[in-house]
Order: sequence, then C-alpha cells, then structure tokens
Amino acid sequence: MATGPSFFNLRSASSAKTQKKTSSAVSPRPLSIGLPQVHRVMQPIHEQEKVEKTSEPFVTTNVIVPSTKIDTAPLVLDSELDNSMERALRIEGVSESHIRILRKRQALTNEPITEIMRSSEYGFLPPEGVARVLATVTNLTYFSPSQIDSVRVSEIVEVLNHHGIAMPAKFEGVLPVDVMTDNGLNTLVLAINEPSKTLAGSRLFNGLPQVYKIASERTLSTMYRRYYSNSDADVMKLFDQLSNVKVEEEEAQSLLRRFVLSLMRHACYAGASDISFSPSATKSGGDVRLKIDGVGQLFTFLPSEVWARVITHLVTTCGAQDKLQQGPVDRRFEFAEADQEEFGEIAQRYGFRVILMQRHESDNTLVTIVMRILDQQADTAELSTLGFDPETLKYIRDCKDRATGLFLVTGPTGSGKTTTLYATLNEIDPISRWVQSIENPIEYSRGLWMQFQTRQNAARNDSNSTSDEAKGAHDLLKGLLRAAPDVILFGEIRKGDIAEQLVDAGNTGHLVFSTLHNNDAALAISRLRSFDLDMSAIASLLLGILAQRLIRTLCTCAVDDYRVDTLTVLGNLAFLDEGRTGKPIKPKKAMGCVNCHGTGFRGRRMVYELLRVTPRVRELIESGASPSQIAKEGIPEDRTLVGNALRLVADGVTSIDEVKKLGPLKEASYS
Repeated sequence: MATGPSFFNLRSASSAKTQKKTSSAVSPRPLSIGLPQVHRVMQPIHEQEKVEKTSEPFVTTNVIVPSTKIDTAPLVLDSELDNSMERALRIEGVSESHIRILRKRQALTNEPITEIMRSSEYGFLPPEGVARVLATVTNLTYFSPSQIDSVRVSEIVEVLNHHGIAMPAKFEGVLPVDVMTDNGLNTLVLAINEPSKTLAGSRLFNGLPQVYKIASERTLSTMYRRYYSNSDADVMKLFDQLSNVKVEEEEAQSLLRRFVLSLMRHACYAGASDISFSPSATKSGGDVRLKIDGVGQLFTFLPSEVWARVITHLVTTCGAQDKLQQGPVDRRFEFAEADQEEFGEIAQRYGFRVILMQRHESDNTLVTIVMRILDQQADTAELSTLGFDPETLKYIRDCKDRATGLFLVTGPTGSGKTTTLYATLNEIDPISRWVQSIENPIEYSRGLWMQFQTRQNAARNDSNSTSDEAKGAHDLLKGLLRAAPDVILFGEIRKGDIAEQLVDAGNTGHLVFSTLHNNDAALAISRLRSFDLDMSAIASLLLGILAQRLIRTLCTCAVDDYRVDTLTVLGNLAFLDEGRTGKPIKPKKAMGCVNCHGTGFRGRRMVYELLRVTPRVRELIESGASPSQIAKEGIPEDRTLVGNALRLVADGVTSIDEVKKLGPLKEASYS
C-alpha cells in the first residue's frame, strides 16, 4: 500500500508553550483535539518492532495508528492542522464568535476540543457534528448512524474467532465495523469516537492489522448494545451463582448486589426505558420485565427465594422499608463506592428513578418496583435527523428564531417530546440568547443552559405532596423570570396557574417552549381552555403545536405486504399516488429473525402533525371553534399524524399494523 504525503505534525502542549515564548509573533493558540501521535496501518504488536525507529508520525486517508511511544500530555495542532480544524468547524456551521470562545477556553484549560464541544459543556455542535469534524481533521472516514444496519457482524466475529481474538467483556469505545480482505489477508476496520482510542484498539484486537474510522459515542454504544453485548448471559451466570449461595454465607450479599446491578446494566445495554419487578399473585416468585422501544418484554422469572432477596435488597437500598404501607414511594437508586470497579460505566452515566408500591397494605411481600432509566450523558439528536418534512422543519426553525411566543409539543409519555424540544433549542445560540429550563427530572444536561429541577415530592407519602410539587414549580418559574431569560423551557403544563405564568412570560418578551399530554395537536387548544385562560391572549401568543408519537420500524427481515386491506388503504390516498410522489407504494410487514429477537421490528421513528397558527387559526381559537375545525385549517390534509405514518408504510419503513395503534386510518387526512 503506497504511503501518502504528511498531513500534519503534532507537538505536545509543553513544547508549544516553549515555542510561544521564543516567538516574536503573537498568534492565537491552536485548537487541541487530544490526538495521539499517529502512523499508518496498525500492525500486530509482534510486528511493531519493524517501525519502532520511525521518528516522524504521518497520516494517510482513512487510516490512523498510534506510535509505539505516546506522549500522554494534551496535544496541540500546528498551524496547518489548526486551519483545517477551523475550516471543518465552519463547514459544520460553528460561528466565528464560537471559535474564538473555544480558543479562549483552551488557553485557560488546555482541554481537547472534543471535551469542550460536549453538550454538557459548550455544546456548539451535536455529537455527530463533532464526529464529522474529527473525521475531517484526522483524514479518516466518518462512520454515520445510518451505517449501523449494514455492519456484517457474523463475518466480523468469524474472522476474530479465526485469529483467536475475543470481543472485550465491556464497552471501551472501540468496535469492529468491517473486515477488508486483500490477497487472503484480513484487515480489521475499527470505529472509534476519538483518535486516542487507537491505543485501546491495538490492545483489544492485537493480531490483525487495523484501519480506523470515526464515529460518535452514541453510534458506538448503539452498535455495542445491538451486536456485541453479552449482558444477558452475564445476568444469568450470576443468577446461577446466587441460587447456589445461602443467605448466611459471607459472599451472599455482594453476589446479590452484583446480580441486581447486572440486571440494571443489561437493561441499559438493551436500550430499555424501564425495568419492572412484578410479584406473582401465587407468591411463587416474580417477573423481571423491560420496556424497549415502547413495548414490554419479559426478561426472566425469578423463583421465590431469589425474588425475595432481590426485592428486600431494593427496598432497603432505597430506604423505603418504613414507608411502603403509607403509599407509593419515589426514590433515586444510589450507587456505592464499591460498585465503581465493575459497574462504573452505568453508575457514572445512568440515573435510576425508582417507584415502589405495595399491592396490599396487609402484605409486605407483594411489592412492585419500577425503575425509570435516565441516560444522564445522552446527547439529543439533531433536529434535521428527526424525520420532519422540509416545510415542517422550516416552520419549527422559524418559530425558534422568534423573540417571543409559545410553542407546544404534545403526546403521551415516552413519545419523544423532550428529544424534539432539546433538538430544537440546541439550534439556538446559548451565548447570545440565555436558555433557562424547569424540568422534572433534567433528562439531558446542557452546559450553557441554566437548568433547574423541581422538587420530587409527588410520591413521598405527604397528603400535600402534589400541591407542594406544583408550588415548587410555580416558585421556580417566578424566580426564573427575574433571571433575565430569553428562552424558557418548561417541562410540562399541568396546572392553570403555571399556564397563566407562561402566557405572561410569552407576552413580556420571552420565547416559551413546553409540553402537554394530548393525543393530537388541535386537542391541546381544548386543554388550554380547561385552564380558564384568556384565549385571546393564547391566540396572539401561540406559534405552533406539534403532536408526535413513536412507532416501531421494521427490521431488514420484513417481507412485502400484499394484504388487500393494506393495498386498499394506501391506494385510496391521493397524496401517496405514484404520479404525485414519483415513487411506487412498497408496503412491508413484520416477520422476525435473530437480529430483532423475533419481533420483526428494530428501532423507532417519530410521526407527527404540526398545527400552524395562521391568522385564520388565531380567529378560530378566539371564537371558540372546535378542535376539528381548527385542525382542518391549521394542518395540511396530507400531513396529519396518521397520514405521515402511512407515508412510512408506503415506503416500507413501518407496517400498517403499527399505524393502526395511532387511530382510525380514515383520519389520514381531513379531506
């Protein structure tokens, strides 16, 4: 393989400072991305002696390999690469003012740019944007989320087994995504989220030459959960050990703790939103269930002896043993210092909100426990990747650029409302416009936002708990309005006094975003009326109402759907006609395979409808028109919630059976 020209040179931060002192010219400090020194294709360790004498590192297209000796100090880029970094940032839409801010921060802290760009810090770019910048600067190929489904896992595993290489027992930020074969020789293609991970790659997959690509951490973790995690087997292995250990034995308690934490880890790796521990009515034990992609799954049954120990441990850990008879108990699961070595990854990344409920007041053995999993380091998706059509996307972006107004997102619990709101607000410059939020809980941390969490008193055995929580939110909002916000995000409108405060905020120079629990966009108007608000003020303030749901998407094992009902429904919709869309209708239905665990579905997709508040819609709101009248005027006939879902059916993305869960198919349009 021919060697390409040198792309850039690297120097350590300490040497850069020395050179700066001796230089007569004063120039801005280069941007650092924490790169290791790099060579070409990573050879197995026993062959690295051949390149040990190489003094100057170099990079060629799509391949990167660390030197045998790595300077672990933060590394700074020379002027050529510094310019490449800035060009890449500009291509991704980072403004000149933000680039100057990055320079100032690095001058103070010497942090890699990837750290500063994290959402929990400055967040000037979403995770995929950061990955694309890194790929450009390092001259590596970018591995996008859309490529996950094309990974040939069986072929990769076969090659690894042939060379005696085992997949790592835990996720370390390096994953194989392909195998290249040339003249019978295999080269492993590894995806990494930052160039320094080449060290881990050479250690974990020693024995094969390696080529690297750049992927976001979210993409890597998704692939790991889907293809490489054996966390379910780890749980059952610990279950077998726990079943054979008596309660009084010395190792029993630590083994019980490890079993519970391994269950939680598996749920995180499986992409579950909730874990349920449900007792059997016959007291024979209990079921552990997971909710994945909005659908419940039974993970395992625990016999009575193990079940009792698990429930007792959770009740005790949450400090709920004296509270259960008084009613539901709401707690956060706390990790101990001893958990960090084996379960540090989930302890540092995930939060677990625990609801404990006793089935009968007189029987403390029948306890139901539900854990809500919160990914505290999650990065929300980019607004442009959520699946909005161009017109809807432009309308939402126009709304977030307004100085004042109210924008609402509606839908049931777990419909992705928070994801949409964060993706929208992430496009607002947090430097020039102050974004402040009141949430319960704070689902995603944003470093440049001012985020506040309401007190979680809703289930703490206090008869006034609900009013206390509402009062806490009311007081927070009152204080927040004195803190000079430009943009306000309020988690959910539940009470009329909160709604009235938000309306006042919108009318006094603030842009307000919030959510309601409604089935469709127009019904949100009825909900606002139920709060006894001034509907004239609402009509003048309201910018738009977005209703959304999440529906499951078909696995690649799906087959063509020739059912008469399917073809009839799709064929009767004018907006799906091939003459109008330029593409044929190709519906599919679920089958089931190993990759989707027999469900026929993998992943979820948002469907939506947007009520545009036009002058005519404002008139209808003021005059007390019905939700259906408002919907006909404000939602294009081919862009209703069901209509957008049927577009996905016509494209073979989801099945008509999934869409039927949204409502009658005749509601595909208002015509």
